[in-house]
Amino acid sequence: MTEPLHLGAARNFARSLNILLKTARLYGADHERSASIMGTAFDELRDILRSSGDTGFLLGVSGNQVLLDGVPLEKRPSDRSFALLLTSSGLSSINFSQQVRVEDFSQFVRAFSSRSPKAGPLATELRRILGGDKGAIRINEVRFVAEDPTLGEAGMAAL
Repeated sequence: MTEPLHLGAARNFARSLNILLKTARLYGADHERSASIMGTAFDELRDILRSSGDTGFLLGVSGNQVLLDGVPLEKRPSDRSFALLLTSSGLSSINFSQQVRVEDFSQFVRAFSSRSPKAGPLATELRRILGGDKGAIRINEVRFVAEDPTLGEAGMAAL
């Protein structure tokens, strides 16, 4: 997935997903604008999945950086705001498997858009709605671990 062509397609999907989630929160998932962007984003996702391996495609967050199959996107303000949106929702990564259907994707967007950005983490709710570890879209939650100050720089391994 690290080939430039695949990475470019993954970047396009990440940007479309960012726009989709923000538009759906603003107008609702059933709005004409949201539906149009959802179609585009899902088509981009299917294109990526056709050329990815059996494990699918992983969209992750590390700090204020968006990662696509572990490869960081270039640092743009829109990518940083997307990383913040995902992190504030309690998400560390989203795995889109080969079995993703438009219904799964729609459920994901609807669940995301049904909550206010300040309502707290919704990762647990998303996991429940999407079938947990057996669903076509798998959610990994942010886990906060207490740091031992005596370890010095060892905490950097958690990033």
